[in-house]
Amino acid sequence: MVDWGSDYWHTLDKMNIKTRDLGVSSKMGEVVQSLKADITAGASHVELGFTGMQKGSLGQGNTTPEMFDTRKREEIRQMAKLNRVTVSTHASLGVSGLAGMDREGRFFSDRQAENTLTEIKRTIDFAGEACEGGPVVVHTGEFPREISEYKDFEPPFGVRQEEVVSLVDKDTGQIIRFQKGQTVHTPKEWVRNDKKQLINIKGEVVNDPFNYLEMVPKTNKEGEIEFKAIKFDDIQKDVNDYNKTQSDKSKWRNADKEFYILAQREQLERAFPFAHNYSTRYHELREQADELKKKYEQWKKTESQSNAEQKEYLKDVFQAELGGKTKLKDDQLPSQFLEKEIERVQQYAQAEKEGFIGYAKEIEKIKHMQGNIKPIQEVGVNRSAETLAKAAMYARKRTEDLRKNPSYKEMREVFIAPENIFPESGYGSHPDELKNIIEQSRKKMVDLMTKKELEMEGKKQTNPYFQQGVSKDEATQIAEKYIKATFDIGHAYTWKKYYKGEKKDFDKWLMKKVEELNKDKIIGHVHISDNFGYYDEHLTPGLGEVPIDQFIKKMKESGFDKPMVVEWGAQKDPEESYGAMVGAWARAASSPIYRIDGMQQKWSDIQDVGYFGRSSSPNFITGSYAPSKEWNAWGWSEAPIE
Repeated sequence: MVDWGSDYWHTLDKMNIKTRDLGVSSKMGEVVQSLKADITAGASHVELGFTGMQKGSLGQGNTTPEMFDTRKREEIRQMAKLNRVTVSTHASLGVSGLAGMDREGRFFSDRQAENTLTEIKRTIDFAGEACEGGPVVVHTGEFPREISEYKDFEPPFGVRQEEVVSLVDKDTGQIIRFQKGQTVHTPKEWVRNDKKQLINIKGEVVNDPFNYLEMVPKTNKEGEIEFKAIKFDDIQKDVNDYNKTQSDKSKWRNADKEFYILAQREQLERAFPFAHNYSTRYHELREQADELKKKYEQWKKTESQSNAEQKEYLKDVFQAELGGKTKLKDDQLPSQFLEKEIERVQQYAQAEKEGFIGYAKEIEKIKHMQGNIKPIQEVGVNRSAETLAKAAMYARKRTEDLRKNPSYKEMREVFIAPENIFPESGYGSHPDELKNIIEQSRKKMVDLMTKKELEMEGKKQTNPYFQQGVSKDEATQIAEKYIKATFDIGHAYTWKKYYKGEKKDFDKWLMKKVEELNKDKIIGHVHISDNFGYYDEHLTPGLGEVPIDQFIKKMKESGFDKPMVVEWGAQKDPEESYGAMVGAWARAASSPIYRIDGMQQKWSDIQDVGYFGRSSSPNFITGSYAPSKEWNAWGWSEAPIE
């Protein structure tokens, strides 16, 4: 490791940031060689990452933690210790979201959540054995939500009507979506009593203003019902007004759910009349069949007591009763005719019954769905928290087990570090969302450690994670230690394209959010890269618009003393793995290569070396990654400076 010390001048000296405070994300692939290269370049902290899931393939670049055996893990550990380098780990980039949403976004899958947990566990094993602990970064992106859910932000011009509302059937995990731009028609007015209270058809008071099935539409002078078009924003306003009147938050309504129920009311209104008609007709036919059965029994008895001549007479009498509408066949007795008629009526009754059952089932299904659906955030965050809490429990156990080995006695905790991703990737990217995920995961971990029984699969079950003797306060401290967020300032800055105000106001907003996260002890790991507020281009820090200097200052003021990982991506090969880090040193950290006297502050001021080109070999990069070997003649051994 190259240690430049802390006494050198730099342009942001007031931040007291040093080169050893800024590490680098390593190239994806063979992590052992990548770590060597980054150490050679002078990194004091390296984040190793993986791209593959399940069975990996080094040749195809789909690396997984399990591809690196115990020998390679020990090599990584010793290499880091000898060079005084700390190492963190990034779980597979294929893991996106911990709630278990399937790839097509149709439903929440327990199997998918379990697969995600498995990928995190194998990374935890690697982080403990190869890196002696530290953060295990995993991307969020839990489930869809719209940008406009936050008052300071709005979607791009003209796409408001395309925004989607998502709900979840809590039993099946099925995700239900509808567009905010759709219109639902509802009666203009509802019948009220003298006290202006909503009432049902019996005159009873309806206390719930969203119980559309109970309320009675008001008719005009002509006896007609007048309708109005309702959109999502109208329901949102009604829900907000209603919630303001409720001091108990458990009684608050959700606009997404209420709009869905209102839309479903149209289906119920169509289904109810059909169900009623089928039911009425079915019962009428049943009664008709019963009457025919009575007649059949009577005629059958009479026929059995009659001779041939009398039977002919009975046929004439029966034919007269039919009134000429239907004629008996020459050899057909009244009982035989009635038997056929009973069979015909019963068949019609069966058809009507099937129609009634079909519509009744549709009505019941809609009613059940209305009672069973939940806002996607309520279900999704709970699922994410459960996966994270289980991962953190596993990380704690692996940490404690490894510390029993004398050579791992001083290792850091392996902690789970969910990372805010891009706004378009779903829940978890907004600072408030990241905070909520961390807080709910910590609460879930406390529950896992302290409750003997948990609500699982809809019923109380013995908690397999319960730990005897752990108090709630102790469990809370443990949870805070093993679940911390990775805050990526570059990802967070891409919210700028949706911000309603000016850039300077957005920067203030973002820094305020960073302060809040630090105050609530949310951030435990940091990623740094630059961009212009549209997409996460991983520019070299200082070459975009991200207020990285302000961010680092906020982190330092909060007492954050861990390495910050500079992520590469837009740098020209072959310097990509360390070019971003060196560029960050140039603009934010103490390094002697950027100053020889009080005037020289640029790369080109030193040995004619430019950042994007050179005219001679820089003497601060050694080993195989040096742009030239011309300086070998000066006696350098090419060994990294330690």
